[in-house]
Amino acid sequence: MESVDANKAVLGNGSFNILHPLIKWYLNNAELIRKDFAYYGYQLFNELLSDAASQSRVVAVNEILERLQVLLPTNAKPSVDLNITEDDLLVKKSATFLEGRI
Repeated sequence: MESVDANKAVLGNGSFNILHPLIKWYLNNAELIRKDFAYYGYQLFNELLSDAASQSRVVAVNEILERLQVLLPTNAKPSVDLNITEDDLLVKKSATFLEGRI
């Protein structure tokens, strides 16, 4: 899903913003993650879609990214810049859709 603002996305229907840096990184490395690190890929999206409090989701997602920084080949490692904050998980109602950053 694309959004007018590269930092916004629809979360209400389970869609992700393909322009968000974390999602871009994931899509670029999806085959490797699916093939060799599926458990971490599952965990990552499970946390992003979780109903848990934002702060616990942020901690969990960033911990998964830290593990992938160690495990993945150099050309596929997530940069520290991909660590998320609560703002990345913000979902608010607008007149046309629910918008969030991831």
